[in-house]
Amino acid sequence: MRAFEIFLNGKPLCVAGIGSDGYISAYVTYRSEPSLTWVDVLGLVNRKKLYVQWTSTKLQTGDQILLKIVNRKSVDKYKTIRRHDAKRDVESMKRYVRTAAKSFGWEILEKPQARRLPRGN
Repeated sequence: MRAFEIFLNGKPLCVAGIGSDGYISAYVTYRSEPSLTWVDVLGLVNRKKLYVQWTSTKLQTGDQILLKIVNRKSVDKYKTIRRHDAKRDVESMKRYVRTAAKSFGWEILEKPQARRLPRGN
């Protein structure tokens, strides 16, 4: 299967892969307040409807991350973050959009009101 070998400062961090039904992602994030940097390796196993994670590791100045794309017969075990739930995900997206709209001073009309036309005589 296609997999990611992740190394931190030359040492193996994890080997992440899920086969042919889903995705894996690896990314580095820096957050200025508080000053934090970390690497996440996450994915979705579609057939089991699971969001999964191999690692979330804090990084320091000078750290080096190497991601190598490989083909492997076996990979490291992931831990389950949560079950994929389309309805909950839609509700989560709605909350995000409402919060963003509020921060811009926008108003969201969920069900547009029908315009009433004046009645003719």
